[in-house]
Amino acid sequence: MRGLARQAATAALLLVAARSATAQERPRTRPELRLDATSARVSRLEGSAGLVVPLGIYGRLALSGGGGVARAAGATRTAARADAIARFELDPLNQRPHSVYLGGGVTWLATEGERGRAYLALVGALELKTRAGWVPSVELGIGGGARVGVAFRRAMQSWR
Repeated sequence: MRGLARQAATAALLLVAARSATAQERPRTRPELRLDATSARVSRLEGSAGLVVPLGIYGRLALSGGGGVARAAGATRTAARADAIARFELDPLNQRPHSVYLGGGVTWLATEGERGRAYLALVGALELKTRAGWVPSVELGIGGGARVGVAFRRAMQSWR
């Protein structure tokens, strides 16, 4: 019986040690801050905040919402945006200082005095080297017009 207890204690110790090892870190939900510009019939500039939710090793779901300004026909009005974009990470284990992700989803755009509208969004981004615990990225795509975005996501040690 003593041998069985020793084996169980050793197995429990190994499980705890493996769980706490950095290599065993799992992706977790992280905050993201964004600045997006969209150019179409209405030009827009919006700041937003949201969360990046892991969907597995390669998948992430970015949910964000915010507001800013829109300019059309010489008038400036307030604007709002909400995004739900599924991303596919090409380097999910953070093996290189730079990486690329591709994504698609839905963006909802609203302008003061007009009804909001949903659009299909397709994006591609270059993630840059981690700085001060944040991963900056530059994103290009379409969704309510041509869009350019800059995002800052909280970094993890061994995952993107």
